[in-house]
Amino acid sequence: MTTSFKRFRARGFRDKATDYDDDAVRTTNIRAKHKREGALAEKQNRENTSALLELRDIEDELKTLETLFGTQKTAIEIMIKHYQSNDLRLFTGNALGFLLQANAKLDEYLHHTSKMIKSVQSTRDDFDKLLGMVQRQAQVDEVRLARLQADLASAQSRSVMIFTVFTVIFLPLTFFTGLFGMNVREWGGSNGTYLPLRTVGLITIPSSCVIITLALIVAWSTRMRRIFNRFVKSVTGGWTWVKKVGQEVGHWIPASTIKDRAERKRSIEEKRERKRALKEAKKAASWLDED
Repeated sequence: MTTSFKRFRARGFRDKATDYDDDAVRTTNIRAKHKREGALAEKQNRENTSALLELRDIEDELKTLETLFGTQKTAIEIMIKHYQSNDLRLFTGNALGFLLQANAKLDEYLHHTSKMIKSVQSTRDDFDKLLGMVQRQAQVDEVRLARLQADLASAQSRSVMIFTVFTVIFLPLTFFTGLFGMNVREWGGSNGTYLPLRTVGLITIPSSCVIITLALIVAWSTRMRRIFNRFVKSVTGGWTWVKKVGQEVGHWIPASTIKDRAERKRSIEEKRERKRALKEAKKAASWLDED
């Protein structure tokens, strides 16, 4: 029991700074870093809980020993009382010395046990205070992290505000540049080749409204987004199936048929080349006759 308690006290003084070494926690991946920190915190909590349970077990065992020593001391005191009576004094002279020696040893054991119980209780109280301090430190860390996240969010909001300001500045310029850059009849010429601005507006404005409405519906509606994803997947799968079928059909076509098609195509191209050469020769002959 004394050895176990000493081992526990010695283990409490070991340095746990190596558990939070920067080299062990420092990683390039943020997710891996958070996972590592969570594992270290879980390990520390498990060690603290097991240490507290071990302290309670030691206290229970010491109380059991104290009860045992008290019972033995009571029994030995009763024996000493009987052995010191007048009837048995002549027969128990030697045994009485052993009983007195055992009673003194029990008093010493009880004294050491009571001291160890007080030490264990004080250690348990200190450990409870330590756990409370660790919990408060964790709460402080959570508040600090929340403040850092709030600062990061405010910095991101400032960046978004800056980009929004630039967008607001250049959006009207872009709009008027596109408006006056259109080839319309009102400011592009009067030769009749350009459409009027009214016709362009009747085509572009309803089309833009439809496209914007569909984009907003797909962006904000989960159901429409799922339908759109399924449609894209089905189109992609259909195109892949068509390509696969085309490749399989190409494999089933005989090589002789492919060769015949290539020869037929080559002969058609040769006939076209001959016709083109005859036309050019006729043109050259007509120019010579005119001269």
